[in-house]
Amino acid sequence: MTLLHTSVVKELLSIKPAHQNEALAELMTIFRCGGKIVEKDGVYSLEAFFTSEKIAGRVAHLLHALFQVPSTITSAQRSGQRPRAKLVCTEDVAKIGLKLGLYNIHANPVRGLPATLVGANKSHVGPAWRGAFLSAGKLHDPLRNCTIDILCPTMEAAYGLGGLARRVDIPYRVREARGVYRVEVREPIPVADILRRMGATASASQWEQACKDRTIEVPVHRLENFDDANLRRSATAAKIATIRVRRAFEILGNDIPQNLKEAGQARICHPEDSLSVLGTYLHPQASKDAVAGRLRRLTSMADKVAEDRGIPTTLDAVKEAQQN
Repeated sequence: MTLLHTSVVKELLSIKPAHQNEALAELMTIFRCGGKIVEKDGVYSLEAFFTSEKIAGRVAHLLHALFQVPSTITSAQRSGQRPRAKLVCTEDVAKIGLKLGLYNIHANPVRGLPATLVGANKSHVGPAWRGAFLSAGKLHDPLRNCTIDILCPTMEAAYGLGGLARRVDIPYRVREARGVYRVEVREPIPVADILRRMGATASASQWEQACKDRTIEVPVHRLENFDDANLRRSATAAKIATIRVRRAFEILGNDIPQNLKEAGQARICHPEDSLSVLGTYLHPQASKDAVAGRLRRLTSMADKVAEDRGIPTTLDAVKEAQQN
């Protein structure tokens, strides 16, 4: 972790939610991004892992303040990973899971963010992002990558968290790699804005200064190398996307929404074109981000169906192609 990341965590841990709704919004994203309900021998427990006992302690305090339930915190270290803290709560798990939006009233798991949080007013954006950051966030070194990102369990959760940022005019993007989803806020000003929304005002100022101080003197030959590398990455990504889309069509057959089908067909027919160019083939024309979003939804839909049927997914098709 960078020094700035550590500074942000320290500052966020010092914040006391102004009211119960703020605390609830923070807990919702904490357990959506880093927690789950576990059943063992008929006993249910609410569990979550954190990078430090101080973060786990804050979560335990919020749980007790809102639901009057105790939690236990233990050290947990996985092989090859840094030490972590594990929080476990075994009281009123069904009630808490429902209140946090992990399950709906029909006891079905919620894949995205709770509707009560998505529809809440803008004052809940900061606490929600604060919880997600403490649970599964990372602030990157501004000398290398001006980005803050959150690891999310599902595409729906990533877009839900990004949608909250968009409500306060902070742009975001969702990335998916090998079934792992991340929501990102990029560039110095938007990153500083979301840090201030979360409550890390001092760290936001440090971040802005660090971005101003970074040097950008890059030799011409390095820039050329970067361009070549970007072209190679783009070509590889397009090839992988084409393989996944072909497999998605095989899995879903005719059960594909028309807008997703059109984007998939454009990807297959023009495997070497960029997403921006693919958008010009659609009717009506679509932006690069819109095309990327449709392709993501198409492959995610197919992967879910494949998992339910127990057949190879679109990612399995990519692995098979790489082996051959």
